[in-house]
Amino acid sequence: MRIMKGSEGFETIYTPNAILAAIIISAVIGLIHIDAAILIWKIDKFDFIACMGAFFGVVFVSVEIGLLIAFSISFAKILLRVTRPRTAILGKIPRTAVYRNTQQYPEATKIPGVLIAPKMVYCLLKAKSG
Repeated sequence: MRIMKGSEGFETIYTPNAILAAIIISAVIGLIHIDAAILIWKIDKFDFIACMGAFFGVVFVSVEIGLLIAFSISFAKILLRVTRPRTAILGKIPRTAVYRNTQQYPEATKIPGVLIAPKMVYCLLKAKSG
């Protein structure tokens, strides 16, 4: 990379690759937030994998490949969530008309002979009202 174009009496000055690499590394170090990556790991492991895939793709290949890796992982996550939704068995909270997840609320009682799944109830309500 040419820093200064020479003219009368000055030679053309080039910046060595090692100096350019040092400048880029010192600029990039401030962009890396390890605390944010740890937080993403704690919240959602799949998002962390997408984050690291993008990071390593950009660092070792190119920006386009890094974005493609992150997009592909995120798209796979969406497909997994859509094809395998979370389900819960609901039970009635005593002395209320509220139904909650029996694993989160042990006091919720199941109704004998009836299985209530929230996704199915929502689908049935939408089908009935529409």
